[in-house]
Amino acid sequence: MSRIDHRAGGALPVSVRLRELAGRRGPARVVASIALVAAGSVALVGCAASAPAPDNSGSIEVIEQFFDHLEAGEATAAAALTDVDFDAALIDDDLYAASAAIPSDARIVSTVGDGWTGVTAQVEYVLDDQAHPETLELRARTQDGVPKITGLGSHLSVHISLLPYAGTLTINDAFTFTPSEVESGSITLLPARYDFTYADPTGLLEMTDAEDSAFTVQTPTDDLHAIRPTFRPDVEPAVAAEIQRLQGACEDEGLTGPSCPSELVEALRDVADPAAISVSWFRQTGPDLVLTGQEYELAATYLARLEEPRVTVTVSYAGRVTRDEAGTVVLER
Repeated sequence: MSRIDHRAGGALPVSVRLRELAGRRGPARVVASIALVAAGSVALVGCAASAPAPDNSGSIEVIEQFFDHLEAGEATAAAALTDVDFDAALIDDDLYAASAAIPSDARIVSTVGDGWTGVTAQVEYVLDDQAHPETLELRARTQDGVPKITGLGSHLSVHISLLPYAGTLTINDAFTFTPSEVESGSITLLPARYDFTYADPTGLLEMTDAEDSAFTVQTPTDDLHAIRPTFRPDVEPAVAAEIQRLQGACEDEGLTGPSCPSELVEALRDVADPAAISVSWFRQTGPDLVLTGQEYELAATYLARLEEPRVTVTVSYAGRVTRDEAGTVVLER
């Protein structure tokens, strides 16, 4: 017994050591596997952190090419390097080259950004004053391998009044359009100084803040370009004075003559002695000048208050407003 007990007792430590080793092999492999995965993760993170940003040299190059084309008068090629939705009729090499001034001596003075976010560059260039160069901020980014200038359109907008008015605008003596054709209310032009000419067939309008019908527009600029004709200072007073003249003449004609509104003549048709009736005139609406085609029509209504019989008649004044050869504003009824 004692030997058996002794052998059993001697064998017990061996059995325990074998079970311990067997039980430790699994966890040992797991720990080793975790260590390998962790090492792999560190390696992957290290690779991602050290990956180079996309090359931004193409973004800088496209900005340089943009100004090279502008200096050469190549509007079509310059516009193609941007994401601006230019009107095709305004991107014409001959039209652009005929500008009062186009960029020259352009140079990039600073850049910020990288291949991930794109490059923003400050560019100096000369229009016609070497001592005072212009500055334009351009942003470029390479997408799908193609560098493009982005976000430029808002700097180059020239706003055209959406209010209807007669006449045409001509840019650089090369392209003529009517303001009503500009549905968006603005046109977009490449950087330059452009000659504009406004032609008014009625002789009633003039450009706001312009001394005559010829003026220049520079893009880009810090000032908001707004092309908006207004009536010349003598037009509205002349129309009001003509209505007053007609009313006075109507009274002199006994309220039935050719100067009288047709509504008043009709209201007094059965009155025995219209000339004996006194009348007072009260403006109700207008006078307004309404564009019809390329002409302006007068629209105005008055209340004609009669005494004996006490009647109020709504009368209207209408007709074409124009300027005669002598320069006088006239109403053709």
